[in-house]
Amino acid sequence: MSQAAYVCDELYRRGWTEAIGGNVSLRMECGGTLVTVSGCRIADVSSDPQRCLGVVDSQGEVVSGFAGGGCPTSELGSHLTTLNMLEADGRCERAMLHCHPPAILALGVTLGEMTGEALTELLWSMHTECGLIFPRGVGALGAMVPGSEELGAKTAEQFKTRDLVFWPHHGLAAIGKTLVEAYDRIDMAEKAAGIALAALQASGINSKLPEAIVNATRAMAK
Repeated sequence: MSQAAYVCDELYRRGWTEAIGGNVSLRMECGGTLVTVSGCRIADVSSDPQRCLGVVDSQGEVVSGFAGGGCPTSELGSHLTTLNMLEADGRCERAMLHCHPPAILALGVTLGEMTGEALTELLWSMHTECGLIFPRGVGALGAMVPGSEELGAKTAEQFKTRDLVFWPHHGLAAIGKTLVEAYDRIDMAEKAAGIALAALQASGINSKLPEAIVNATRAMAK
């Protein structure tokens, strides 16, 4: 629970969650999944983890936690579909994080609908660390209803080849071996998006990191 509390504190401190927005999940050694409660203010997780966190099985049935009778986050489908897929594929990622970082949301509004390839190329070209922190890039979906089965299924499909998935007009999701790694990936993507926005608001993007350097940096992460 300490890892979840730490990351949730960081999300709130950075202004990436608001009201009841944002959710986290972590597949545990026992096979259960630690998730945030529906209607939870991320700011409250560290002070009231017994109420704000609980454990569900692979089908989403509550095993423990959620003191006071709460139920799992409305985005549970996206989390479980993704984590079940990762486990079935023998992947090492056990955590998923979703929040609402403003710079990348503003970038999506500014540039309009983007493919994952275009968004990835743009973010990678803004800062050398991007290829190291999210070497598999960013997937991008069209606008979808929050918490829907469609959003969960398409998000999991993107995570087969990507480290992050952009939900336009909604937020960003990330996977990692730990919640901290997932957080770091969002942190880096948000930094790159902020750089791109600042450039667009000034004289435009007149310089990009050479592809050879991007690829060399990505290779360092393998």
